Amino acid sequence: MDPLYFRAIPCPFILIGTAIYAHLGTRLRLGAGYLFLYALFPFLLNLFFFVGFYSNDAPAFLGGAFCCLAAHHWLAPNPRSHRALCFFLLGLTLASVKLTSLLLAALFTASLCLLHLAPCKQLSWPAYAASAAWFCCLLLPYVVFWQQYGSPVPDTQGQRDMMAAFGTTAPAHAMGFARFCLAMLPRLADQSTDPEITGLPLLWFLASIASLFCIPRIRGVAATRSDGITPVATATAFATFATLTIHLLFVYQRYISYGWGVGDINLRYYFPLLPAYGQLALAATYGTVKSLLERSNAS
Repeated sequence: MDPLYFRAIPCPFILIGTAIYAHLGTRLRLGAGYLFLYALFPFLLNLFFFVGFYSNDAPAFLGGAFCCLAAHHWLAPNPRSHRALCFFLLGLTLASVKLTSLLLAALFTASLCLLHLAPCKQLSWPAYAASAAWFCCLLLPYVVFWQQYGSPVPDTQGQRDMMAAFGTTAPAHAMGFARFCLAMLPRLADQSTDPEITGLPLLWFLASIASLFCIPRIRGVAATRSDGITPVATATAFATFATLTIHLLFVYQRYISYGWGVGDINLRYYFPLLPAYGQLALAATYGTVKSLLERSNAS
């Protein structure tokens, strides 16, 4: 088979994930202008740049989208717990093709369920047992890697050859971890050599998280258009920053050993929670605009 045909494999994953992204945006019940901003979010991140690349990022993206869809059912006024559980398990299964996406999706799922326990009462013990057993099966390959290689992400010969091809060697005077993080974090915005474009949604997301956590008025206005915006914001922020911390620790170890780090950190590792990022950015934008308009009318 012509290797070019493999480029078609990621397309269904990206398209279905994008359909879930669009569906969750319409659930916010906002006007066309806000939905345009929501639709713009993945384009600014160059998501569709990866449609034609055969990699595990496509199923990871779809897995995270299913977890975000499950969150919508979990937090609904009349929770559909069993449907949400099925979507969570499907999402975690797809996300398990990559360790960072599995971490991201699992931390998001676990923190969301802990923050909103009410739907748990609808689930039976067999459902919990089956879910725990299935999640252990998803972790099994990484446990085997850890036993055989000492790491859930094996340092394979192929990776070492790639590093050698780039001429990377361990630094004589390595940076400390804090300085290394300051040097590497800006690279998250360097997606496809377009940092001035992909940096915008990152700043938008960070500002949205800050406003939803620090300004109760904006959070309250945003909540009128989104059920459970606070637990989603909390779970998303926790999952993202916890995964990013673990990710940076791993990349730092690679840097110490090989002088390698540039290729180990990229925005696409965080695409699985893209629907949640888009929803939070849109909800915070709506809350901010409404609050400003109300204040200007009052004055």
